[in-house]
Amino acid sequence: LQALGLLINVNTAIIGLTILAVSNSAADWVAEIVITRAGKPEMALACCFSAPLIGDALGLSIALIVKLVHNSGKPIHFSIQGLEFFQVKLAWIFLGVAFLANLIIFPIFKFNPPRLCSVAFFMVYGTFVIFLVLSTFHLIPPIM
Repeated sequence: LQALGLLINVNTAIIGLTILAVSNSAADWVAEIVITRAGKPEMALACCFSAPLIGDALGLSIALIVKLVHNSGKPIHFSIQGLEFFQVKLAWIFLGVAFLANLIIFPIFKFNPPRLCSVAFFMVYGTFVIFLVLSTFHLIPPIM
């Protein structure tokens, strides 16, 4: 994907937000719809969080183990500064808002929220993408 971004002159963060995000989520989305239509909305909600979480946890842990072995057991140091630091904080803020909203909304509606809730979650995600794109092109300054 990085090569595609360089080829068409698009920032890799934008490619990750669009192509990678959609391709990684498509199979989970279809599975969650099938599970919900089978009458198990609680299981679909659990899948919504657990599938990406286990993928991220395994992917990150395997990558860090390989890096640790490559470093002969020496500590691994990370440095995130400037724009990347702002974007990581922005992602955590939006993730926290969406997660807390899910924790509150779904039990209130007995795991069968109205369609308006999905529209609201798409709006939260859209707002996040807009902020990320604007910050990537330096149209808004990193505030944090």
